[in-house]
Amino acid sequence: MNFRHPFQVGILIWILCLGFVTPAQAVRLDTSTQNSNFSFGVNAFLGFEYAYMSKMPMVMETPGGGMMIGSMPGISYIKLQHLNLLFSAEKENLRVLINFHSHNVGSNEPKHEKSHGTPEIQEAYGEYIFSDHLKIRAGAFLSPFGFYNDVRYILPVFSSVVLPQIYDPPMNYGHMMVGGESIEPVGSFSPENANLMLWGTAFRNSIEIRYHLYLSNGTNSSEGGREDKDLGWGGRFLLSVQDRLKIGGSGYTVHNNNAPEGRARFYGADITVVLFPPWIIQSEYVINRYANQASRYSYYFYTGFPYRLWLEFLRYVFLKDPEHLLMKREQVRYTLGLGYQFKPNIQIKGEYHIHRILDHAGLSNDLSEFNMIRLALITMF
Repeated sequence: MNFRHPFQVGILIWILCLGFVTPAQAVRLDTSTQNSNFSFGVNAFLGFEYAYMSKMPMVMETPGGGMMIGSMPGISYIKLQHLNLLFSAEKENLRVLINFHSHNVGSNEPKHEKSHGTPEIQEAYGEYIFSDHLKIRAGAFLSPFGFYNDVRYILPVFSSVVLPQIYDPPMNYGHMMVGGESIEPVGSFSPENANLMLWGTAFRNSIEIRYHLYLSNGTNSSEGGREDKDLGWGGRFLLSVQDRLKIGGSGYTVHNNNAPEGRARFYGADITVVLFPPWIIQSEYVINRYANQASRYSYYFYTGFPYRLWLEFLRYVFLKDPEHLLMKREQVRYTLGLGYQFKPNIQIKGEYHIHRILDHAGLSNDLSEFNMIRLALITMF
């Protein structure tokens, strides 16, 4: 690894120092008095990443304006992949949170990659707690869908460096080359931000049931006007039994204005089983159905073996999109991962991925199977 970028070296040193001198919990300012109970907190999540990707197939535009499966050269990069700063304030049953997110900070990736260090507000909402059974949240926040959609910005803290393809489409699916530049023709299998939500938790003996019901009012398009023709809405439930079994279901529907696919409906199901602590088995399935085009779907199986300060895991991921020139051939990803926790708030992780195109007719051997290495240093306070 060649550290020719002083900014990145400086960030790495800063993260190491920060991780070893700060606690894992939020830094909080408590202003409680006899008549007032107010506190202010600050959290940060940082993920510094190195990646190598071999040559892979990718959809590209032909000189005649059509589309073909071409080859994207192998690349490597080093970057501060995620930087999130969370500011929260609490007073009795009222809580307010603002989540600033920055992506690809100081990256030496090709400059067509979006959001090179540009900070943006990922979440900003207020929440009032009536009871454990009923809470209300309003503003802009990540939609509860599947295991990780509402916490995907800190997923590497407790799982893998690379998110399952349900939440983070692979580069050769989420991008295509048009006019010599990379564009993003498809999004994740999970919904966008929500704006109003009712949620809560109910307990009975050793069983816990959590529910979320939410609405999204859409977004403004860059050309003006509403991007969503009507309100999107969805929900999620999660049943937990003594932290040994978790079963969840998610759903969301929206009709985007002028979208050729028509009304979209997302459905998901997930399960986590702790067989013999700490052996964990997890699986998730998501399908996106559309009124005017074929459905796409993805699923994965995960097993982890946390032992003391180590985490070893295996994951298998499958993805198919009949409307995509490459992904209609079906792609699978095999992952072997290993992590080590220096402190409760600082971890290092490494992963090796093998990708295979199942229907590889007409593809060369080096395009039908390709690999990737990801290394990450993660800290939080």
